[in-house]
Amino acid sequence: MLHQDLSLECEGTAAGGQGVGRAAPDGAHPDGPVAALARRRTALGLAPDPAQDAAAAALQRLHAALSVYRHPTGRGLHRLLRRGPVARAPRGLYLYGPVGRGKTMLMDLFFAGAPLARKRRAHFSAFMAEVHERLHRLRRTGDGGAAVPRLAKALTEEAWLLCLDELQVDNIGDAMLLHRLFEAILAAGTVVVATSNAAPGELYAGGLQRDRFLPFIALIEARLEVVRLDGGRDYRRARLAPAQVYHWPLGPETEAALARAFALVTGGAPPQAEALPVSGRTRRGPR
Repeated sequence: MLHQDLSLECEGTAAGGQGVGRAAPDGAHPDGPVAALARRRTALGLAPDPAQDAAAAALQRLHAALSVYRHPTGRGLHRLLRRGPVARAPRGLYLYGPVGRGKTMLMDLFFAGAPLARKRRAHFSAFMAEVHERLHRLRRTGDGGAAVPRLAKALTEEAWLLCLDELQVDNIGDAMLLHRLFEAILAAGTVVVATSNAAPGELYAGGLQRDRFLPFIALIEARLEVVRLDGGRDYRRARLAPAQVYHWPLGPETEAALARAFALVTGGAPPQAEALPVSGRTRRGPR
């Protein structure tokens, strides 16, 4: 099999399943990220943030476009009978800005309510680790020169919406691969949403052979709406402001202080045990 899931969240059917355009999964927000953000603020007692509102509005426009989008691989019999042209995929979105402004929260709210049958959300570094592993296996079992197109086809069949958190490029291996891979994914009709601390033009700054990376920057700027999120407030730091930094000696009081800090960072969400696949092994964390 081409696919081995590494730290990815997936929803929908496998390739060959039913087409896009079904009702949103249970727990989704059919009215989109703007309403979901309002509910989150009410639940957590957060103040209005115009910068977040602007970013949520951009995601809301994409949500609306996705609600009527039919992915080419999901057209079923209509596609086989050539009934009507294949609609051009909506532009994705690249959300960037300083840490702690709410980029990940906004993308997660958007992802939860995205009205597509097949969607994936991943941390960018985990996604690229998976990409390199799958390319390695493809090159061992077939034509190495066709590995990237084959992987792009598989990724497109698995996800019609791909959400990537914390996109950054700090090694030449990723830099040389990204344009070919994402050009094929986008051309096949998958919509990409990404968050990053850096503007597209700042990615891989000072990296080796950066001139060969520039087509990826141009691709982002052409195929994704670029939105800056900088409301001037670091919510991560604000949440932890009441927390003490150093704790000594270790003991029940220290454990209690760390539990309070954990609650501040997570907004009071209950801890959950989770098993994480890392380099072929499973690491289990109590919370």
